[in-house]
Amino acid sequence: MENTLLVGDYLFINKMLYGSEIDLGIRGHQFVHYRFPAFRQPAPATSSFSAIRRTRARNFIKRCVAVGGQTVMIRNKNLYVDGVRLVEPYAIHIDPRILPVR
Repeated sequence: MENTLLVGDYLFINKMLYGSEIDLGIRGHQFVHYRFPAFRQPAPATSSFSAIRRTRARNFIKRCVAVGGQTVMIRNKNLYVDGVRLVEPYAIHIDPRILPVR
């Protein structure tokens, strides 16, 4: 999502919609972990962004492109879900390399 979201952009995320969680722990010991019931399950194309995960050093933006039971593959910087290429005109590929399949 780099260069799609810019410094100073604002996002509104409703984590309660998908079942937010409480996760309390200190030094690797987990004291409380509870996930609230979701109002609905994430689905591709319902919104561009599904969640923001924060760590001490970074924020991670997640995007839902497929759900359970679907096959996801990236080939030559193109995203395929169940063998069908998704057209993503907003995708920006800065790195010219295409890594080989292992």
